[in-house]
Amino acid sequence: MKQYHRAIQDYDAAINLSPKNPIAHTIRGNAYFSLKQYRRAIQDYDANLRINPKDDYTHLNRGVAFRKLKQYRRSIQDFSAAIRLNPKSANAYGSRGLTHEIIGQKRLAIQDY
Repeated sequence: MKQYHRAIQDYDAAINLSPKNPIAHTIRGNAYFSLKQYRRAIQDYDANLRINPKDDYTHLNRGVAFRKLKQYRRSIQDFSAAIRLNPKSANAYGSRGLTHEIIGQKRLAIQDY
């Protein structure tokens, strides 16, 4: 059984002890994401990226959260940032391609797929 609320409490404590721990922010953000609390997840991903702006994984996660909120332009920006940081990230290309497809940019989607 997934205990996302308990995980959030644990990571709240971890962040209080070490506010500049980027991993704690990302994992708590992932718990919020799993609870479909996308705005709160984005806040944690933002906190991570202020500490560690070159974290391609967090750009990818934030991009998915933006897509869930139908903020497609911001989603594509994050997927593009993840690709710049990790050009071999198949997940980033696939996620950007899917977002292009959702907004009707088939040619761009095909390029990413």
